[in-house]
Amino acid sequence: MDAQRPHSGPAAAEADQLAGEFERKAGTFSIIGVYSPEASTFPIGKAMNKNLTIRMGNCNHRKYIPRLVPCPPGRGRVPETPGQGPRCNKCCKFCFPSKGSVSSSTAAGHPGHNPGMTRPSRHLLAGERRPRLLHAAIVLACAWLQAACGGGGGGSGGGAPVFAPVTVAAPAASAPVAPVTPVSTPAAQSGSFTIESKAVFGVSYTMQVYVPPSYASDAAAYPVIYALDGDAEFNGRTSRYENFRAILERREAKAILVAIGGTGRRQTDYNFPGASDYHDFLVGELIPAVESRYRTDKTRRILTGLSTSGNIALGALFLEAPGKLAFTHFVSIEGAFWQQPADLQKLEQSMAEALAGGALPVTVMLGSCITGCNEPHVEGMYRRLASRQYQGLELIRTQYPGGHAQTDLPAFEDTVSRFLKSAR
Repeated sequence: MDAQRPHSGPAAAEADQLAGEFERKAGTFSIIGVYSPEASTFPIGKAMNKNLTIRMGNCNHRKYIPRLVPCPPGRGRVPETPGQGPRCNKCCKFCFPSKGSVSSSTAAGHPGHNPGMTRPSRHLLAGERRPRLLHAAIVLACAWLQAACGGGGGGSGGGAPVFAPVTVAAPAASAPVAPVTPVSTPAAQSGSFTIESKAVFGVSYTMQVYVPPSYASDAAAYPVIYALDGDAEFNGRTSRYENFRAILERREAKAILVAIGGTGRRQTDYNFPGASDYHDFLVGELIPAVESRYRTDKTRRILTGLSTSGNIALGALFLEAPGKLAFTHFVSIEGAFWQQPADLQKLEQSMAEALAGGALPVTVMLGSCITGCNEPHVEGMYRRLASRQYQGLELIRTQYPGGHAQTDLPAFEDTVSRFLKSAR
């Protein structure tokens, strides 16, 4: 287990090695997950000698882990529909018999297994047949990714410079907030629209918009929350948009929510160099599109991101200051600053030099879990900014209970209570 990344271990490297050993020649090897600095050991020689095709992509581990892990003791397996393989009784959906017929000894080891089942299972993610050992390797890799996905725990990556300790006044820990199904309300003009970006050439982004009921009954200008990763399912099977909308409805907050889709491009759009073009899209295309459709308060534009999207949620400030401030509130929760420490530090240094002691009239909120996750890197960034003593900057440091992704909902509750008014 890595000393700097306590939640990870050698499982990913072992999975790579096993796959290289047991994959047939000219086969396809699929890697699912999120890259981290530690995930650098790969049997490239074996893969090349076997002419393997390697396919990679982000892992929706919350969806697939329950289908990959074995059933717990006492849970039998029952047949599913013909040709789909057995499943666990009130447990995971699939199990993975070995290629070919299932022997009587295998069936005996899995109560309720259909001895007539002869069709081999298919790999759930890649859609190809896999040996049992490769399935075990992928289970190990996904188990590791469940702890590491999205940057929880950090990585060596350099980190932000450590300055003299600054007292952090963390708010009292609040109870974890469970995902809530949005309440149906007559929210006039809520809906969605799509922008084919010119800044990010050839990419279209779909926005989901929530407008509170109070919008139709007054003439006030409303603040806008721009939520990155709007279509991501970080907590349960509901999207960030649905969870945030539920919180706004329950609190009767007078704010417009714009949830930005395109989570599948998060490593490209939220980190540099792609983040520069993506920021141009946010400022030059998205904000004008929203403000042409709704009555908005231009003095309260809130940008919020979690983990990797937390990088651009803060990096946007470094790109805009001092003379091109588009957003007024930058809310970065569990920012994965370890992914590109040098880029963020360089941008922040350039901002400091450009300001030259001038005013920075914005609010920055940096949140993290209480311990572990990305907390050391968020704390390092907080101390870096605090040491600058930027004039006019409201710098807020918060901590929340729960794991890496679980901080998102209590952090948004906190954001709403701090920065928005209620219609009550």
